Amino acid sequence: MILFSDIIGVVIIIYTWFRLYDNHHMDKRSKLIYAISGFWLAALLVLDQIWQLIYEKKVFTEYDNSALNVITCLIYLMIPLAMTGMLCMPTLKTVLAEKILDIVFVLVFCILPIINIWKPILFYHTNGNISYTKTHDVYVATELLIFIFFIRQYYSRNFPFDFSDNAMLAFAQILVIIGVVANIGYNDLMVTWNCLSLCYLLLLLAIEQMFAKLDSVTKLHNRDAYVKYVFRLKRKADVTVVMFDLNRLKHFNDTYGHSAGDAYLMAFAQTTSNRLKKYGELFRVGGDEFCFVSTTAKKDTLNHILLKLRDENKCDKEYGDYPVDFAFGIAERVSGENVFATVERADENMYHDKDEQRKNRPDEIDADRSYVR
Repeated sequence: MILFSDIIGVVIIIYTWFRLYDNHHMDKRSKLIYAISGFWLAALLVLDQIWQLIYEKKVFTEYDNSALNVITCLIYLMIPLAMTGMLCMPTLKTVLAEKILDIVFVLVFCILPIINIWKPILFYHTNGNISYTKTHDVYVATELLIFIFFIRQYYSRNFPFDFSDNAMLAFAQILVIIGVVANIGYNDLMVTWNCLSLCYLLLLLAIEQMFAKLDSVTKLHNRDAYVKYVFRLKRKADVTVVMFDLNRLKHFNDTYGHSAGDAYLMAFAQTTSNRLKKYGELFRVGGDEFCFVSTTAKKDTLNHILLKLRDENKCDKEYGDYPVDFAFGIAERVSGENVFATVERADENMYHDKDEQRKNRPDEIDADRSYVR
């Protein structure tokens, strides 16, 4: 009998591969690792179909039971093999101890199904029917917890996901939970495997959605993400907005080329973001314009941080030898005010700061660009 649920799962994986191939944001290594994880899931579905074809036999021999047991063990082996892809993903915030612990868990999940080929510690087959041991439920439940932890560790922690991205990750995790419940509670493995296939697709969609809201030069969230973020804040009482205008960008573009200008933008964006990240979110909203939105920090706190940063006049060394040269304006939301109106007031204050800078060093500011208020 053909299991159309397995065919649906394979189609989902192939579609995910197509999207992966068409993805121009992920690096080649990450794309290859993600594709290999999908290969193990696809192999799982193919093995499940083979299992079903053997199961359809009316008379079972000891050889048939052994064959079904081996195939089931291989099916269970495919899941930790798919998880190993996360271990190989390039990460920035995974400490060595965590990495070692992750490898140990994956090895355990791989070894137990292999042992089960000879000794039934997870499940066994009788006349084609599968029976589970008590160890099986512990194995599957622990695997679920580790998988959810992996998603947080290798995706949520290492990618700049916002609310909607994390919501998609949460749905991916819910699918895995449903799959585990179907496995443990109802022995419905067809639901389990399809849940894993859908989770595989949702993880990629979350990454794609995240990249679509990132500025490729500064690695900050872009204007589209900014608009969505501010719109969600419209009913929050305490909102402080900072508008930035970067000086001397045209000088870098004209003197050293646009690649140097991009490096200057990147250095400023990341340096400023590092100083402010614990207070809120920094967005690139235009060519050399940035907006910072906070729901925790007050005007005086942010003003102190930014004046100190401007006095330092140097970007963080890891981003290159670039100045920190900008105008900024801050506004706190008043009662009943739309957040976008707060942004406009911050923008006006930024232009006022730009005017003051022009008085003190008109040659530098005016040489940077045609300044029009």
